[in-house]
Amino acid sequence: MQISCQSKSGESCTQSLNTLEELCEFINNHPVSSYNFHINSVIYQLLKITTCEWREHPKILLNVQGKVLPQELTITHLDDFHYFLSQYPSPQYLLEINSALFKMQKIGTIGK
Repeated sequence: MQISCQSKSGESCTQSLNTLEELCEFINNHPVSSYNFHINSVIYQLLKITTCEWREHPKILLNVQGKVLPQELTITHLDDFHYFLSQYPSPQYLLEINSALFKMQKIGTIGK
């Protein structure tokens, strides 16, 4: 997995992720409104839409046509993303991480 963003100063920041803590730290250390999140060969845009209550572990929710469905998972390991995305394929999800709520939208694939 990999996450990237463009900092407020215009610098491109990218990090390969090996742990969930690295994902949370990257978002804390680069407070911008949009990130690109690569999971396997799929690229998702994380677009911050609001703040929320601080969470110890991120939570992903299924969001279909603007409706949040009851399918959700608290993420405790990076592999949990693979599991949830394979069980509930959708172009859009919501992701609560740290104290931010993001729209997680599929924007493309790597190499295509």
